Amino acid sequence: MDDLDRVGAAGRNSGSRTELLSSIGAALGLGGRYEASPLPRASGYLSPATMQEAPSDRGVEILAETIDRQDGHVGWVEQVAGSPAHGHIPVNITINVAGGGLPHLRVDLPTYNPFFGCNVKEMRFFDETLVIVYREKHHTIACSLDLPSGEQRLSTVGAQCVLAGALLCHLSWRGDRVDLLALPDLMPCLPLPVPPIDAGSSASIGADAGPDGSWLRWAEVGAAAEHDTGGATLLRERQVHRWFLPDEAQRGVHLDRVAVWTRLRELLTAFGLNHQEADILIGVAAVPLLYVPRFVAGTYARLLDHDTGSPPWWFPVAWYQHLLSSEGDGEAARWLAGLDRLSSGDAEDFAGWRAGWSREEGAAQLVLAHLRTHASRLASACRAGRLPADQHDWHNGWGHPLPIGAFPRGFRRAWNHLPARFRPGRRP
Repeated sequence: MDDLDRVGAAGRNSGSRTELLSSIGAALGLGGRYEASPLPRASGYLSPATMQEAPSDRGVEILAETIDRQDGHVGWVEQVAGSPAHGHIPVNITINVAGGGLPHLRVDLPTYNPFFGCNVKEMRFFDETLVIVYREKHHTIACSLDLPSGEQRLSTVGAQCVLAGALLCHLSWRGDRVDLLALPDLMPCLPLPVPPIDAGSSASIGADAGPDGSWLRWAEVGAAAEHDTGGATLLRERQVHRWFLPDEAQRGVHLDRVAVWTRLRELLTAFGLNHQEADILIGVAAVPLLYVPRFVAGTYARLLDHDTGSPPWWFPVAWYQHLLSSEGDGEAARWLAGLDRLSSGDAEDFAGWRAGWSREEGAAQLVLAHLRTHASRLASACRAGRLPADQHDWHNGWGHPLPIGAFPRGFRRAWNHLPARFRPGRRP
C-alpha cells in the first residue's frame, strides 16, 4: 500500500459500509440501503495495472465512495457487470453523485476499457466539484467533475501521488521533480525539486499538515541487502526530506521570467559564478524545472502523458570537457570549482516554500536547491571524464519541448559553441 492508498483508505471511507450504502440509498430516495455487494470475480486473470481480477458474472459493486457531510452530497464509483454471453462479460464503471439537492448524476468513468477495472485512490468534494484520483489500465488519472453539469477535466499524474489539502502532489515518471496540481481545477503549480537517487533505489512521497502549513515528505527507498531476508526484499529509507508546500498566494506558474533569471544570477554570484556560467546553469536546470505546461483534457481520448522533457544535466560536464580541451586548465578549473562550491556545505537545508516569498523568489530558490543537490554528481562526472547516464532525449540534437530561444543568452551561446564531439551520441 503506497501513500496514496493510505490517504484514500482513510479519507474516502468516512463511515462503515452499512452507513455508506444507507447514505447512497437516502440520496437516491430509495427508503433503504442501496443494494450492492462485491462482484464475483474470475480467478486466473489479474489486471497488472489495477491488481484486480476481472468480473465473472453479473452484479453491482461500489469501488469507492465519499460523503460531504456539510452539503449532503454523496459520491461513489460503481462497477456493473452483466451476464456472460458468448465468452463476453459487459462491464461498465460510472461516477455517481446525488443528495444535497442534486439530482442523481451518473457519468462514465474515463478509462481505456472498464473490463480491466479501476483502482480508486482518492475521492473528495471541493464545494460543487468532485475530484477523483484513480488507476486504470494505462494511466493514473485525476478527474475533476463539475456538479451538476457532469463536465470533466482530466489530467494524467504520476503513480506516486498524494493529496495535501487542496494540492495533488505527484512524482514525475523520471523521478526528478514533484509536480503539483491545485484542486479542484487541476491548475499546475511550480514543482518541487528532488535530489538524485542511487541506482536500484526508488522514491516515495507522503504529505502531512501542521499549524505551520502543509508539507511534502520525500524519501529514497532502497533494498536493505545486509539483512538475511530468506529470499524476500526488505526496504529501508536511505534519505528523507521534508518540504513545505506553497500557500494559496504562491501557487500557479505565471512568472516574470526576467525577474527569476536576474535573481538566480544574484544567488549564483554568491558561489563565485560569473554571468555566463550562471546562464549555463539556468538553462540546464531553471528552464526545464519551471516549464510546467497544463496537461488537461475533456475526454480520455485526448489525454496526454505528463512529461515535460528531460533536463540536459550532461551539458555542464560536456562544457567542462570542451573547456579542458580548448581553453586550457584555467577556465575548466574555474568551472569545476564553481560546481564544487555549489555542492559544498549543507546543500540539503532547503525546506521548501517559505512564508512571504513571492512566486518569483520561490522559483529562484527552488532552482538553486535543485542545482545544489545535483552539483556534486556533476563535479564527479567532470573528474571521471564521462557524461552522466541520464541523457534521455538529447542524443539526436535538441531534446526539450521549448525552443532554444526560450533559454538565456549565455546558455544559447555555450550551446552553439560546443563541438559535436562532446555531445551525447556523437562522441568518438
